[in-house]
Amino acid sequence: MKFYGRGIVWDAKNGRRLVKFENGVYETDKPYIIAELTRLGYKHDEAKEPYAGKKVSELREAGKELGLTFPVGTTKADMIAAIEEGTNNG
Repeated sequence: MKFYGRGIVWDAKNGRRLVKFENGVYETDKPYIIAELTRLGYKHDEAKEPYAGKKVSELREAGKELGLTFPVGTTKADMIAAIEEGTNNG
């Protein structure tokens, strides 16, 4: 997914750089970064929900980046809801 902006976006939650735009563009497929840049209001070329169509393993990884763990049997919908809540509260 391509995002448009300038400079560096800081990840205050983790105390590090989240992304650096190159020539006004940053491209990623990482769910956590997509969610954060979308939440921060950066323009992008894909308006769909960032977790739709992700594999369970990708959702688990996105959750891990937020400090979440999902027990065996957790539904994709529940994973997505928890990730979105964790991203919005971060």
